[in-house]
Amino acid sequence: YYWDYEKGDCIIRQVNASLGYGYEYMGATSRLVVTPLTDRCWITITGAIHIKLGANPAGPAGTGKTESTKDLAKAIGVQCIVFNCSEQVDYVMSGRLFSGLAQQGCWTC
Repeated sequence: YYWDYEKGDCIIRQVNASLGYGYEYMGATSRLVVTPLTDRCWITITGAIHIKLGANPAGPAGTGKTESTKDLAKAIGVQCIVFNCSEQVDYVMSGRLFSGLAQQGCWTC
């Protein structure tokens, strides 16, 4: 975390990525334990966001993909909404979800 005196804003730098802090308050919750795999995941996600791309962590169930993404969003100050798809989810519901995400600047996983 660095303070940019010219912009008057907090920025986050990780490797070659530079992101603005989101200032979204998520409450006083516990944080995830950072492991080397979590660290690699965060570096990949922040690098993708820096060049205006998305990220889609992939792997077996129960390995911490969702929790890693949620904790990175918390560290950056951005709200992360978990959305579980099922057969009942249609294109209208998906469209409303992505419309809301785009309007608010939230992440989803």
